[in-house]
Amino acid sequence: MKPTELLEAIGTANPKVLDGIRKERALALIRATLAYLARTLDASKEGAVVVAGLGRFRVRIVEREVEGKKVMQKKVMYMPVQPKDRDGSAKAKRVDESDS
Repeated sequence: MKPTELLEAIGTANPKVLDGIRKERALALIRATLAYLARTLDASKEGAVVVAGLGRFRVRIVEREVEGKKVMQKKVMYMPVQPKDRDGSAKAKRVDESDS
């Protein structure tokens, strides 16, 4: 998704959130936020990068074999924030044993 598409989606979902903000300024904020997140993930060795309201990014270094040579490669896994019930507890996805 491009920053312009993200801005459009935000404006459609909640038009009032962008009241009084010029489109160019809103795009600059989105681009700066995404660039900061990318730099933070790139600089992370291993562990978790938590972004409030978005979720957790888990960074791992794994060893891969490419053309017979072992290479270290960074893997980033995204785990979104879980929606919460009215009482504030996180909803857990339940998997029925009969479905597996």
